[in-house]
Amino acid sequence: MAYMLPGEDHAVLQPYEGEWTEDISMWLGPEGEPQQFQLGCTIRMALEGRFLEIAHSGLLSGMPFGGLTLLGHNNASRHFELISISNMGTGILELQGPWKEKGRTIELHGEMASPAGDGAIRVRQLLTLAHKDTLLIENFDTYPGSAEYRSIAYRFTRKK
Repeated sequence: MAYMLPGEDHAVLQPYEGEWTEDISMWLGPEGEPQQFQLGCTIRMALEGRFLEIAHSGLLSGMPFGGLTLLGHNNASRHFELISISNMGTGILELQGPWKEKGRTIELHGEMASPAGDGAIRVRQLLTLAHKDTLLIENFDTYPGSAEYRSIAYRFTRKK
């Protein structure tokens, strides 16, 4: 039964339900200034409180963008698990990891296929649950033969 039911780690995600503005900074490499974008975002708890569903929409580089992220806590592994998909690719980003700072920061790790087809990209993602009206998600990528760099920062602000 403990595996099946949402628990206190799921409850930490619930206050983030709502309508959000999502400010995105995207670095195309370890050097240079980021590109800036703004999207709308709806966040809700799905499947009776088991997963946080983040639905992104808007324009990204002038093109219509849609994305879906699911984040949940696996009671068996005691880790958070995340999947993310979008209309900007055909792959699925899968990450998992524990609390870094209980109740405030989740650190997730995983790999994704390089869109250029030249190997796997290691991804480290930090989710900072600082306040019920703000949320920060940062991706740090490591390409084969390169050092880790911050590739994307998503800053969510609750719409009033």
